Parts: sequence; C-alpha cells; structure tokens
Amino acid sequence: MVNSIRSTSNTGGALLSKSELVSRPPGNAAGGGTASSLITTLSKEFKKPEDRSINDRREALARALADGTTVRSWTFTLDLVVQSGQLASEATSLEAFHASAERHFWIHFAIDRITGRILDVQWEPVKQ
Repeated sequence: MVNSIRSTSNTGGALLSKSELVSRPPGNAAGGGTASSLITTLSKEFKKPEDRSINDRREALARALADGTTVRSWTFTLDLVVQSGQLASEATSLEAFHASAERHFWIHFAIDRITGRILDVQWEPVKQ
C-alpha cells in the first residue's frame, strides 16, 4: 500500500477517499504476481453462502478502518494555557508577571489538505 501511495503512475498516488484503503490493489505482490485489493482477498475467504450475503460481515474491516482514518484532512491538537494576572508598571520583562488565575484548554481542529479550509474545531477544557 505504501508503494502504491508513493507511486506516480495513473493507478497510484495519494488516496482520494477512505474506501481506497481496502479497495485499491496494493501493486505487485512479492514474487511478481499481481495482488488483489484487501476487500477482494477477504471476500474470497468467506466460504459459507450466509457470510457472503451479509454485507455487515463482508464490510466489517472496511468499516473499522474508515471510522479511525481520514485521508484528506490534517488533524491537530493545540494545548492552550490562558493566564490572567498583573504586570507591575515598573517591570522590564514578562518574568515580572504574577498570574492570579489560569485556564487550560485542548483545541482539536481539522484542516482540509487540498483547500486549506478549517473543517472542524472543538474546544475541550482540561481539568487540573
């Protein structure tokens, strides 16, 4: 899969959606043979007719990967500590700042890799 993502061929390159984690063939298999996609390989393993007919069983791995994976956005967490207090009028540096209160937040945000647009922001207060 890594080689497929790094490839510059028509069938390679960056993933365009989560579904390609399991639907895109990973390129050439060891030994020179052509590898099939993960979903094709798994569906061949379902021998019983009832397993092949139930989508939930066939798509279990794809759903598990899709829930925890994103391919088009970057996610970041910003650790923010906000302090209020006083700075003496004769102070010559910020080392003379005396904090009287402090709040701590984690800010989680997602940015679209292609457009640079902010997709989601969540503020989480951190209890100390």
